[in-house]
Amino acid sequence: MSNVAGKAYGMNVITPVPPAWTWVQRFIFMTARAFPATLSGLLDLSLIHFARWVLIKREQWPEGERGKPTLKYDYMLFCSNFNGTWDQYIDAFSDGIPQGLDLFWYANFKYPLSIPITPFKNYITHNQFHNGYYYNATPGSAQRDIKAALRVFAELKRLESLHSTITASAFAVAYNKSLASVQNCLGSPGYAPIASLDTENADIHRAQFLSATQSPGLVATPSTSGESKTAARKSKSSNTFDGGHCFLTVLMPIKTGEVVTSAGLRSSPVHMVRDALATLPTAHQSPSTIALAKSSPFAKNARTHFARMAVIDDVIFNGRAASNTITTAIANLALRRADQETPQTVDQLCCPYLLLAIDCDARNEAELRDYLCEMWRTMAADLEPIFSHCFRYSQNATSPGGFADYVLSCRVETTMPFNDYWATTPPLPGLSLAVLALAGAAAAVFVFGGLYGLARTIAEIAASNFALSNVGTILGLSVPSLAAGLYAAYRLVIARGSRSFPAAPNSDLASVLKALYLQRALIWFATMLQGSGPAQLHQAFGVFLKIVRVNDICAPSQPPGTIPI
Repeated sequence: MSNVAGKAYGMNVITPVPPAWTWVQRFIFMTARAFPATLSGLLDLSLIHFARWVLIKREQWPEGERGKPTLKYDYMLFCSNFNGTWDQYIDAFSDGIPQGLDLFWYANFKYPLSIPITPFKNYITHNQFHNGYYYNATPGSAQRDIKAALRVFAELKRLESLHSTITASAFAVAYNKSLASVQNCLGSPGYAPIASLDTENADIHRAQFLSATQSPGLVATPSTSGESKTAARKSKSSNTFDGGHCFLTVLMPIKTGEVVTSAGLRSSPVHMVRDALATLPTAHQSPSTIALAKSSPFAKNARTHFARMAVIDDVIFNGRAASNTITTAIANLALRRADQETPQTVDQLCCPYLLLAIDCDARNEAELRDYLCEMWRTMAADLEPIFSHCFRYSQNATSPGGFADYVLSCRVETTMPFNDYWATTPPLPGLSLAVLALAGAAAAVFVFGGLYGLARTIAEIAASNFALSNVGTILGLSVPSLAAGLYAAYRLVIARGSRSFPAAPNSDLASVLKALYLQRALIWFATMLQGSGPAQLHQAFGVFLKIVRVNDICAPSQPPGTIPI
């Protein structure tokens, strides 16, 4: 189990949704995005790096060796990267935003509400599945640490612009004001407190295996010929891309029709996938991993914030649908059948699926394809022992473009993404209630006028009396007009909810890593120059700027997947 990576915990929950209610759940998510003030409670928690809610319709599960699964329910997948323990996270949600939480799981089958908390925790536990592999590019920094570093980054940029334009005395005043404004942001990254001895032991055992069997610095160098020219498919929803990031969710069907022989042992493909995930190097995220020469293959890519892989063996059964005891008893008597004689359908997948969920820097389909091609060039050899057991992977992923095509063919669209790296209050554009009401009213008036004109024309042709004062006439025209107005308002909410939020300043991974590096550098500088005179401070800061190169986000910087100590 690899649910912990540094200071982050990766949670996965999959819950059934009755298909008739899936549109309601989607509308709730889009309403929250169309009126982003409703997300203030989620933003105030300040413990979530990236999270996503993904509505997976019954027909959207990719085809495996045994075809597509035949399911009764749609499903909602929730993936979150948060700081703290599992209990702390659930308690924070339940105590801080219980109503918002209940709306985000409103249509889910047998959701018990977030209060009281014990049934809620039991529901999450029952529907949770664990990661086989988890990567965090900033393992030593919590979400608040990153936002603090971004504040320091912004202040250093401002000081750099002032340094060469004002006198030493004026600069000393500006420097002291800036240092006072960010003094609470000068925390230093470090190891996370040990939340579980099992997690610590897992890192120790994995480190021993890697030291014994793997060579350091292995970089995949497959051929780059055969680039696919397949155009990027058009997405039904833009919510996979949000805030300058891509919330990539992929379900890869695992083979079921063969037996794998490895090291003299016979095994199934799904067991081989689990073994490969268990031995894939993690980031340098703990004392047991910091000394290893080989880091996570995802650390080779400077655009991957978080990545996880997990095996979904099957969807989770949440019990029978509730029925009315009295009406059921009457029906049993009338039909002369035993109580509960006919079993209800239980969903079952045709094969296990490998979940690949990545939070990376990509703003559109073209940048996502470029990211996936780079991923294949740098990680193909590392991922081969895992992905080769997925259906049709070896036949299709023979080039960077082929790999991108394969991953995108197994993608499901993210419905509700969330990321909070805003160092200030985010200026999220919202839909005005007045505009929403005006759109609905305009549609209703338009339909009412059209129906009225049509009815009047028909009455003239039939030479019959037609009066708008008639109650039946008013109702006959008002009902479809009201329906048209509501539908127009619904479509407007969906359209606005599907728009991407603006990207937070410097929230790409390269800038985040640069900000963390500058945060540590400023701690050293402020300590060494404490009490210096204006001239010495001005001169020393100039040297400092030449060393750290504030505007060069590539170097010097903090490497991904490390905890600088």
